[in-house]
Amino acid sequence: MSVRTEPATWDAIAAEWRALWDATQPPAGPFVTPEFQIGWWEVFGDDRELDLSAVYEDDTLIGVMPLQRVDGVVRFVGDFEVCDYMDVLSADGKAEQVVDALLDRLDALQTERADLRGLAEGSTTAALLPAKAESRGWSVTSETEAVCPVIPLPDGWESYVSGLRKRYRHEVRRKLRNLRDGKAVVDIEVLSDPEQVRERLPDFLRMMTSSRGDKAQFMTQQMAAFFHTLIGRLADAGQIQLYFLLLDGKRVATVLCFVSGGQLMLYNSGYDPDFRALSVGIASKVFCVREAIENGLQAVNFLRGDEEYKFQMGAKASPVTRLQLTRQPTREAGSR
Repeated sequence: MSVRTEPATWDAIAAEWRALWDATQPPAGPFVTPEFQIGWWEVFGDDRELDLSAVYEDDTLIGVMPLQRVDGVVRFVGDFEVCDYMDVLSADGKAEQVVDALLDRLDALQTERADLRGLAEGSTTAALLPAKAESRGWSVTSETEAVCPVIPLPDGWESYVSGLRKRYRHEVRRKLRNLRDGKAVVDIEVLSDPEQVRERLPDFLRMMTSSRGDKAQFMTQQMAAFFHTLIGRLADAGQIQLYFLLLDGKRVATVLCFVSGGQLMLYNSGYDPDFRALSVGIASKVFCVREAIENGLQAVNFLRGDEEYKFQMGAKASPVTRLQLTRQPTREAGSR
């Protein structure tokens, strides 16, 4: 059997890419789907050099390498500000061939530096690349650039609550009690139908930007275009769950989630500032955890950020790795 790497375009390999992702469910989740990658590139890729390659074993796609070159440095397609994870995609059991193909591609690009951020815990790239790169003359540094707090989920809600540390268990129950003591009817709305998600997206964006000043600054026109593109594409692929916390039928908090590999991934959130005193932002995430347990999911992943409330809710830190590869420039023949 032979392995070959071919230049590719988004549209040419999207169907094969999606089928490969469906079969592998990688640790990087939806961030390495064609929907996410194409959506990001459509909005942010204008001034960047795309290097998209497909890796085949005979006629079967075994890997996708979405790379970009920025100021001579090779990176994964994406940006850590909006891509909690980044990686290449490889078929089960084919990671070594794909990592070798990645190093071959770096050689072909004649680059002296690769900055590969966003590698999730369990990434085969993070596990295999350093030793393979060093054997080819690269210097490799590895660091934990962020953490993604993850809650391993038990079988039932009461098991989850009783498993929390005592003071955190009290906080979770107190926040839910505060909502109920207000005599309002408390409900959770979960949207996954693409048309319903698109219809309610303005509500999500409004609450996201009004809940915190930094989120309002973050939501530029370009970023809003990205959210519209991304959420539409992922909703069509069946990977979006949009949550709203309702008090007497009024939407007061929201959480945008991805569903991938048995995990509920909380991508972003917001709330109505008029209801801040009721801690509706945290309460909405508690309801997300409850829904995930009831739906038989294995974990809730809060994605990047070490905010205290995530650990109060029972999360454990899962590292995100950054690999930096450097090497001396190759001397031309006859040079001294």
